[in-house]
Amino acid sequence: MRAGDDSAAWWPGTDEQLHSNLAVMLQELGLPSYDALYRWSVDEPEQFWGYMLDRLRIRFQRAPRQMLAAAEDPVRARWLPDALLNIAESCFLAPPDRPALLHDSEDGQQTQWSYGDLERMSRRVAHGLQRLGVGAGSPVGLVMAMTPEAVAAWLGVVLTGAVVVSLPDSLAASEMAARLALVPCALVLTQDVVLRGLLVLVAAVRATAPDGRAVARDDCKRRAGPKRVRCVQRRRLGMMSGCSAPHSH
Repeated sequence: MRAGDDSAAWWPGTDEQLHSNLAVMLQELGLPSYDALYRWSVDEPEQFWGYMLDRLRIRFQRAPRQMLAAAEDPVRARWLPDALLNIAESCFLAPPDRPALLHDSEDGQQTQWSYGDLERMSRRVAHGLQRLGVGAGSPVGLVMAMTPEAVAAWLGVVLTGAVVVSLPDSLAASEMAARLALVPCALVLTQDVVLRGLLVLVAAVRATAPDGRAVARDDCKRRAGPKRVRCVQRRRLGMMSGCSAPHSH
């Protein structure tokens, strides 16, 4: 597409282009165009990804001994050998009062979370999981709508070193059970209700906690007024502060 093409919904103006990440990168690297940047990434992958990791401020607990351990068979090449990191720790490097998430609820209200809010909630989730016996490598199901709490839950699972098993919250109970049978989860993080307009859905989720306790809920639907919707939207995960576990590569 070209500028002025009617098929594009929006084109960046001159100011947006000059302050874009791409423009800043080209200036820092002394490259004339995107094509030149792409060619550099192909010809010098170790230099390119070293630059990108620095620019993204990826935090390592143990730095890799090299960027790429090449092999004759590209499939056997290893990126970041011997590195140790928990990628979630690199998600909270912005100033704590800076906006991290903007969310429009079903009743039209907008919620804003700062980076500080997101980190606090994520670590509360991590601590709650650790208290339940979830450890590094444990599969943890995540069945939640796209809300700030879902982001915190995802990051909280990663902070413990566990593995996120994402499941769409729109699935029927039978489809949910079939997917959970494929990946035996230590437990499932979910919400008590799913909101669709003014309809409140309570989905059935069955899983087993680390201590062997069965977790189950029944399907039901009920109509909710605006007051009920606001009440449900404001519920929060009730867990306490925690720490993180590393992932090795």
